[in-house]
Amino acid sequence: MVDIGDLRYDRSVTSAFACLFQSGFASSLVDYARGKYPIDFQYRKDPKTGRQWATLYVGLTAVVNVLDKGSKGLALDAHKTYRDPTLKLGWSDEWATPASAVTWGERWPLVEAYLERAIPKIVTDGRYVRTEGIVQASVSAHLLDQSRVVIDREALPSFRDTATKAAVHATYNDPLVEALARRRPTPGVPPARFGMECDALAVDAGGHLVAIEIKPGSVASLAWVSAQATMYARILQHWVDNDPTWQDTITKMFAQRQALGLVRPDFELPTLQPRVVPAVAFQRMASPVLVQRMYDVQDVLLEEKVGDPELAFYAVAPSGRLDPHTPA
Repeated sequence: MVDIGDLRYDRSVTSAFACLFQSGFASSLVDYARGKYPIDFQYRKDPKTGRQWATLYVGLTAVVNVLDKGSKGLALDAHKTYRDPTLKLGWSDEWATPASAVTWGERWPLVEAYLERAIPKIVTDGRYVRTEGIVQASVSAHLLDQSRVVIDREALPSFRDTATKAAVHATYNDPLVEALARRRPTPGVPPARFGMECDALAVDAGGHLVAIEIKPGSVASLAWVSAQATMYARILQHWVDNDPTWQDTITKMFAQRQALGLVRPDFELPTLQPRVVPAVAFQRMASPVLVQRMYDVQDVLLEEKVGDPELAFYAVAPSGRLDPHTPA
């Protein structure tokens, strides 16, 4: 019998690695995340292997990854499109070879020169920032809201093995899929499967974790977003319910983002509550028809007793501010 409690989630990094971005040669990456472009900076870690890295996102694309290679040093990676030498952005294949922090300190002006060419290129291309990329980055970087702080994006627990992952997925996916298939609350074929990767994970002022699904503009999938957000919250709730160290993990992740200046200075981490609340954030330009379908799906999920009555809906301003939204 598969033990579906065996999953872990942790994006905190070691103090030595974090120092590179707080006050070391790579601190300029955080400066980019405070700029006017749709840019976000996030720590990354595989909780099973301990492998850690940091990513500077422009919209949805990784413009640079700083990879911790342990005793070998540090290496850089980026989306393959922007490593292409024909674009003449200044990327060097030599950066993929691990080197010491001292060496990277000497090279860093070249890395910044690459970023100063690559970031405008990505924005101009528009593929990774036109819709969802802009919304995700702006929500993650928004510092003007005292009601919550985003501590991670693309949040997904790590599973012991494939069988464990499949068992956890079926436990929370199947009731949602079956309810929608029975009721058909909106036009179109209901999804047969929902993913498990949450667009953004936040902590609200009450100490609850908030699993946010972000939708750009008028995409057809907006109709089913209530089920998506519910799915993500339940996956993370399963982690909270089964990992006794979950509060320590969230506290460390918050503290490391705070140390980078990517948390509002007057936001104090409240006492964490063992409850993950789902939320939907959609661009205000969304079609009223699709928005109504979104609410229709939520109503059916509640009637079928598989929905979450605390699911919150927000309209996203271009700045990343989340404004509460209610049905018309």
